[in-house]
Amino acid sequence: MEISIYFKKAPDWEIAMFSDVKSSLALFSVCLAALMFGLEISSVPVILPTLESTLGASIRDMQGIMASCTIGCAVVLNVSGSLADRYGRRFILCLSVGAFGITSLACGLSTSPLSLIIARLNQGIAGGAMLTCVVATLNSQFPDGAKRSQAFGTWGTVFGAGLGFGPIVGGLLLEFSNWRWTFLIHTVIALPTLFLLKKSVRETKGVSSRSLDIVGMSLLASAIFIILYYVVEGPSLGRPKFTSIFSVFSVFSVFSSAVFLSTFYYRQKHIENPTIDFSLFKVPAFSGEILGAIGMNFSFWPFIIYLPLYLKLGLGLPSLDASLLLLSYTLPAILSPPLGEYLALRWQARIIIPLGLLISGLGFSLLLVGEIFSLQITFSLLPGSILSGFGVGLINTLITNTSTQSVNPHQAGMASEIDTSANLITLSIIISLMGALLVGGIGRHLAQDSPSHENGLGIHSAAEALAAGNIDNALEQIPELTAAGAREAFTAGFLCLTAFAFVSLLLFSVLSFVTFRIRSRDVTSKGIGRE
Repeated sequence: MEISIYFKKAPDWEIAMFSDVKSSLALFSVCLAALMFGLEISSVPVILPTLESTLGASIRDMQGIMASCTIGCAVVLNVSGSLADRYGRRFILCLSVGAFGITSLACGLSTSPLSLIIARLNQGIAGGAMLTCVVATLNSQFPDGAKRSQAFGTWGTVFGAGLGFGPIVGGLLLEFSNWRWTFLIHTVIALPTLFLLKKSVRETKGVSSRSLDIVGMSLLASAIFIILYYVVEGPSLGRPKFTSIFSVFSVFSVFSSAVFLSTFYYRQKHIENPTIDFSLFKVPAFSGEILGAIGMNFSFWPFIIYLPLYLKLGLGLPSLDASLLLLSYTLPAILSPPLGEYLALRWQARIIIPLGLLISGLGFSLLLVGEIFSLQITFSLLPGSILSGFGVGLINTLITNTSTQSVNPHQAGMASEIDTSANLITLSIIISLMGALLVGGIGRHLAQDSPSHENGLGIHSAAEALAAGNIDNALEQIPELTAAGAREAFTAGFLCLTAFAFVSLLLFSVLSFVTFRIRSRDVTSKGIGRE
C-alpha cells in the first residue's frame, strides 16, 4: 500500500524527466536506423571493384547489385506506409529493422553475384519500409512543432553523416578486414536498435488507412524491370554495339514497358485511392523540385558508384586513398544543406534548386577537363568533386521540403511518397544506363586501337571486363592490348559518363528553372496545391 501511494505522489519533474529520457532514447534509436541506411547507400560502391575478384562479378552484376536495392525501396514505399497505419508504426518499424539486419547478414554471407543481388533486393525492401516508418514515427513521437523540427534535424544530420562517411567506412573495412563486413556491420547495429525501439518508441496507428494498390505497384514494378533488363542485358544479346533501335528486342522492350506504364497511369486516374496522384504535377513548385531531384539522379548519385572504379583502375589508387578522395565528393553534400535552406529563405527554392544543379554541373565540367587533359588530382578531380557535392548539398534537403510545402497539408504524405519514388526509380534506371554507357565508351576506344577485333565479340567481352575492373580478363580477350592501353580505354569510357552527367545537370537546371516560373492555373482553388 505504501509503495503504491509513493508512486502516486511522484513529483511532476520526475515524470517529465522520465518522458524526456524516453524521447531521447527514441530519437537515438531512430538515428541508428538512419545511420544504417546512410552507410549502406554510400559504402557499397567502394567494394564493387573487389567483388569482381572475390565473387567474379561482371559489370552487369555490379549494376544489378546497386539497382536491386533501390528497386526494392521504390516498390515498398506505398505498401509499408499503409501497413504502418494499419498495424502500428512501431511494429512495422521494428519488423523492418529486424529484416534489414537479417538481409544484411544474407548479403555478407553471399557466395555469388546472383545471391548478393537477391539479398540486396530484399535489403532494399526492408530499407524502404524502414525509411517510411522512421518518418511516420518521428511525426507521432514528437507532435510538438519545435521538438519535431529538432528531431527531424538531428535525424537528417545523422543520415547525412552516414551518407558522407560511408565511403571511408567502406574503405577502412575493406583495408583492415574484408568486403563482407560492409554488410555485416548493419546486422550488428540492428540488434541494439531493435532493443531501443521496443523500449522507447510508443505504438501509434493511423486514423484512416489507404487501401493497398497491389495491382498498381505490380504494373509499375513490371515496367521498371523491363526497362532495366533492356538497358543491362540488351548489349550482350548478340548486338555488341547496341545501336539497332528497331531490332525485335528493342521494339518489344519499349512497347511492353509503355503498355505497363500506360495501364498504371490509367488505373491511377480512375481508382479512389491512387498510389500516385498525378494531379500534383499541375503544381509548378512540385514539378520543379521533382525535376531537380531527377537531375541529381542523372548525375551525382549514380556517379558515386562508378567513381571508385575510375580511382582504382583509371588512376591506380589504393582502396583507402580512393575512399579518402571519394569523401571529398560526398562530404560537401552533407555540410552545405543549412546554407541551402538559408539561401532559400532569401531567394526562394525556385532560384536555389536550378542554381544548385548549375553549380554541380560546373564541378563536373572540372572533372571533364581534368580527364580530357590528364590534369593532376589537385587541379581537377579534387576541386571538381568538392564543387559538385557542394551544389547537390545546397538543394538536397531543400527539394524534400519543397515537395511537401508546395501542396496542401492533407496531400503532404502523397507528395513525399511521389518524391521518394521518383528518386529511387530514376536512380535505379540511371545506374544501369551509366553502366551501359561505360561499356560502350570503352568498347569504342578498344575498337579504334584493335582493328583485328572489329567484329565486336572480343571487344565487347573486354569492355565488360574493364568496366568491372578486371584488366587481366580484358588482356586475355584482346592479346595485343597492354595494361596501359586498358587503363586508357577505361578512362575514355569514364569520360562518357562524366560528359553525360555534365550535360544532364545543365539540362535539368534549365528545365527546373523554366518549370518553377510557370504560373499556376488556379490549382489552389481546386485543392491541388498552394502557391
